Amino acid sequence: MRIFLCFFLILNLFHLGHTINSVAQEKDVIFRNIDVTGKNGRYMIIGDVKGEVEEIFYRVEDGHNEYTSEHAVELPKGANWRSFRIPVSIPNEKLPPQGSVILYLYGDDENKPSNPFPVLLESF
Repeated sequence: MRIFLCFFLILNLFHLGHTINSVAQEKDVIFRNIDVTGKNGRYMIIGDVKGEVEEIFYRVEDGHNEYTSEHAVELPKGANWRSFRIPVSIPNEKLPPQGSVILYLYGDDENKPSNPFPVLLESF
């Protein structure tokens, strides 16, 4: 009985892994060449994204507080790598006295963030 149960569990794990990978490949986004300029709450983030998506998403936080809720960035049409530009503005009085402000880039897979990519905007 134990052998049958182990065999059944192993088969299910392989099946689940295959299904999850297939779905992830369709919605995967890959980021590269991310560049951040700016300081004191005013930032410009530029980069490239690859994936079969029409938009990417971002939010800005410090691990405790959210400074910018989820925003969508519409991507230009085309295949392969596409460039994007994200201006971010956080009022100076809302910036943390110490810590880091991080922008999270991600795709969307059925209303859930997929492949989050953290980008350090500034450390205090």
